[in-house]
Amino acid sequence: MPTASTLTRFRCTICDSKRTFKSKAGLQRHESLKHSNYKEIPAHILLVPKNELYHIKNTMVKELQKRLKNHYSKVGKQVFSIHCSENRFVGIFGQYLTRYSVCGGWYQCFFDGEEAIDQLTKIFGDNQWAERNYGNGQLSWIKLYENETEQATSESKFKPKKKFYLEKGLLIEWRMKGFSDKAEHRCESGEVTFRFVVDQDYFGIEANRLETKTYI
Repeated sequence: MPTASTLTRFRCTICDSKRTFKSKAGLQRHESLKHSNYKEIPAHILLVPKNELYHIKNTMVKELQKRLKNHYSKVGKQVFSIHCSENRFVGIFGQYLTRYSVCGGWYQCFFDGEEAIDQLTKIFGDNQWAERNYGNGQLSWIKLYENETEQATSESKFKPKKKFYLEKGLLIEWRMKGFSDKAEHRCESGEVTFRFVVDQDYFGIEANRLETKTYI
């Protein structure tokens, strides 16, 4: 006969052996250690009409663009969240998942490197999603990779001048978030969070002339 402690144990549904743990925290630690690359889409996910996905993609691009400010104080780490259902998130990023936590019910995607530009351009359907042009050679962009040489930096469309240790790429996470009041009434909804680094520079003709005069 099962005891109370047996009934409250948490089972890993990913393991073939169906291991159990005394607490949810223990199960989460096990997942992080043994199943950090697990990304199988759960069976409860429903298909979302393309027009709905199109709308949420446009919202994501708009919010990313809003963070590409034309001021030196806005360079660096950026974080923001928007409401998004689980079905919509998987409909957009499902084939690019880097991890799905069965225990936590959250998803994670990480894009970096030059190939990330093309991947996200395909996802969003917008080839300028990561760059904002303020005219006269003034650009702000999402830093997706670092170049090895100064020559590569000068030829790149996304040109980071400052180097940050591991501060590059676009991390996208989805999870349920909410709160409870004293009467234990809980409100929650799905949210997708974007984490990235903004860089900017001036590539105008006058800037090139001044740089040339400096070295003459």
